[in-house]
Amino acid sequence: MEQSKSISKCDKGSFIIQDHGFCYGPQVVILVGKDHKVKAVNSNVRKYNQLLFSGNVKEGAFIQDIIARECRDTFLEKLGKALKGQDIHSSIRLKMENGYQRWFDVYYKPVMLDEKTIIGVYVTFWPLYQNLQRLCEQEKYTEDSYYDLARAIIRTYECRDPNTAVHQKRVAAMAKIIGRRMGFDKDRLISLYLGGLLHDIGKLKVPTDILAKPSSLTPLEFELIKEHPVIGYNVIKDTMLPKLVGEIVYCHHERLDGSGYPDGVSGDNICQEVKIVTVCDVVDAMFSFRPYRPARTKDEVMEELNEGRDIKYDTQVVDAMLELLTENVSFHDLRETLFSS
Repeated sequence: MEQSKSISKCDKGSFIIQDHGFCYGPQVVILVGKDHKVKAVNSNVRKYNQLLFSGNVKEGAFIQDIIARECRDTFLEKLGKALKGQDIHSSIRLKMENGYQRWFDVYYKPVMLDEKTIIGVYVTFWPLYQNLQRLCEQEKYTEDSYYDLARAIIRTYECRDPNTAVHQKRVAAMAKIIGRRMGFDKDRLISLYLGGLLHDIGKLKVPTDILAKPSSLTPLEFELIKEHPVIGYNVIKDTMLPKLVGEIVYCHHERLDGSGYPDGVSGDNICQEVKIVTVCDVVDAMFSFRPYRPARTKDEVMEELNEGRDIKYDTQVVDAMLELLTENVSFHDLRETLFSS
């Protein structure tokens, strides 16, 4: 399809674009100015953002920031030639978010204000339908494989400790809601959900009489319990699951102030996904009946979060969780929300 455009220059050097076919077809088209900043994009950018680029493509971004690092020098070299008036066709290898690498045809076409004045370059990434379809299928296959593996592990765990298995499912669902509210993208939400689903998997090696003990744990028993993050990490570290899932499993009992375990890390050394699962784990544990104590009330749970805000728990996560709790009258309502989302 013809990609003709009517372009005029504004007083401050920005562009007015009259769309004549710019948004149609399978190609991703980006208008890049002489300052190397993105001036305009077609609608396909939104569709393929996660597949093609190492960052979000948006107006005002530097084009080099959204091209995979290993391709930048070559890309900028071609762009420089196009800004001098050359029409260029080349191929580029783009690294996807999931580690796959794919080749794409790239066309660089100068945009002329008049016969002598170049004001930018159209950069067109041309993914063939067949290649793009295959890429999408591989992405979906990988995602489904993650879930299948995690569910298989959970089904195995349910045979031994159904209560903890259900707890993990609730934490995963809760974490996914919090992640969405905090603006996580699809890949982060997948890792967050899987990390929540498997965070207590290390309790497989904790004796059931300790897990179901109707009284408080002795210091020795608590030390055995504290081994479960390391055990869980060792269970999944060599699987195909994203590395972030292992980090969540290993670190979900760490606290901002360094008072947690197994390593006593603190602050920014704890990733945001871990901070979310930590709070969700605490909330579900407090709401749940234990053989040695009754379930806590919503007021008690909210009090714990407020007291631990910016001390043990991340402020942003606490605020999102308090908002979720406020929207639900009871824990029963919260559970209904979790499993309808």
